Amino acid sequence: MGESSEKERDLFLDALEIESSSERDVFLDRACDGNAELLQRVTELLRLHEGAGEFLNGKKTSEAALIEKSEPQTRVIKPDSEELGTVIGRYKLL
Repeated sequence: MGESSEKERDLFLDALEIESSSERDVFLDRACDGNAELLQRVTELLRLHEGAGEFLNGKKTSEAALIEKSEPQTRVIKPDSEELGTVIGRYKLL
């Protein structure tokens, strides 16, 4: 990883720790020290991170939680004509 990429990553991770968006903006302005390209890349990473929602934080979305909580439903349908002793082809139901 190049020096530029490491700085970008470090700034991104440091900025994630700042909850207030205005404080985050001030931090990035100072940390990027006039490097508009770096500021733009880190800002875009933050925007994408926020857009990803809870997925990147390891928290389950409500839909994923519902799917995980639901247990498979097994139903046995027993037609009236297939009872013990019924012969189906060469087979006899026991």
